Amino acid sequence: LSNNLEAKIRDRQDTVSGTRKIVLIKNLNANMGYNLAADSLNWSTLRISGNTRLFDKIDVRFNGNWDPYAINDKGQTIDVLEWDRNGRLFRRQNNSWIFDVSYRFSSETLSQNQTTETEVKEVNPGLKQGENIPPMENQNPAIGQSADFTNKWDIGLHYTLTHNIDYLKSKRKTEYETIQSLNFDANVQLTENWKIGMNSGWDFENSQITYTSVNIYRDLHCWEMMFNWIPFGFRKSYNLTIRVKAPALQDLKLTKRKSHLDYYNP
Repeated sequence: LSNNLEAKIRDRQDTVSGTRKIVLIKNLNANMGYNLAADSLNWSTLRISGNTRLFDKIDVRFNGNWDPYAINDKGQTIDVLEWDRNGRLFRRQNNSWIFDVSYRFSSETLSQNQTTETEVKEVNPGLKQGENIPPMENQNPAIGQSADFTNKWDIGLHYTLTHNIDYLKSKRKTEYETIQSLNFDANVQLTENWKIGMNSGWDFENSQITYTSVNIYRDLHCWEMMFNWIPFGFRKSYNLTIRVKAPALQDLKLTKRKSHLDYYNP
């Protein structure tokens, strides 16, 4: 079974119908089966998942498994329905709630608040009428002129909170675990031909930096250079590739790499 749960609420701004539709649960899925050929434990585990979005900012995902069969004193599943043993339809195995909050801003979003060219001319009386402001990329910081801060860039922040509920058969008890992490990715176009990107984050549970990678790209006209570097961690490695940009000739390339296995097997 798969469906979306929606509702209509009053909307005073809608002068036609007076209502608007909102999504309560998106992609609500329930999955369960019955095996006719099995001699026991015919029913499969019930799996339920769904997601929604709160306040147009927080993404919520849920998934869980429920077993219709009971367990014995050793924690083993037996061919007795949970309803017959404990008077309930299902026995919870595990659940997981994931809350995601993401925010992205870039040079384009900030440019909306920047001063227009007309306003700049008013505060720069040295410009003659009809004269444009010299492009910053043609100015040389080495001789005291302004550096170029108009390059394209974007930064994304991503916060994740995960709450797991897991029933351990061997211990006959339920364990709860909460994991939270903050990740970011940044991309900067240094010049027309140079681009650099980075991904990293912080794991609050283990108090350490999460998976980190640095990507550098250089446009060499008919050629291109790509450099990927993972500076630390289990996947520590680097990969440098220089290749022809034409898709038909991309097998013509020069590669220098060192995988994470090379660090453990020198």
